Amino acid sequence: MAELNNVVLVLDLDKTLCTKKQSNESYSEVLPKEDLVDIINTLHNNGAEVIIESARNMLTQNNNEAKVIKNVGLTTLQWLSDNHIDYDGIKFGKTMGTCYIDDKALRPKEFIAIYNSLEDKTDLNELEYKINKYLEEN
Repeated sequence: MAELNNVVLVLDLDKTLCTKKQSNESYSEVLPKEDLVDIINTLHNNGAEVIIESARNMLTQNNNEAKVIKNVGLTTLQWLSDNHIDYDGIKFGKTMGTCYIDDKALRPKEFIAIYNSLEDKTDLNELEYKINKYLEEN
């Protein structure tokens, strides 16, 4: 398996980078989770690669990625821009599931706690070390 040359963070969008959309609001109205957005922007500005993968609208579009992009693509990209979220790429079409089981998974609160424990908030090597240590222990 190839090694990554730098820290690559893959983030969900809804209920991770932003609040859950309520039935009476549009995706353009959801609120960013400022604590995580600030961390992601800091890490991105210091060399981390940030990729967003979203299952947004996958259920209502029957897991059809093309329909998702047509339905919410522009709104989502505009929301990311309006809320000043730094990222390198976005993937629409994460399969909608009950849960995601992954050996590298962290919930937002766990990631924020690891970040807050860093002595140097811009040290990607220390971040990667602490994430790997946490994942090995849990």
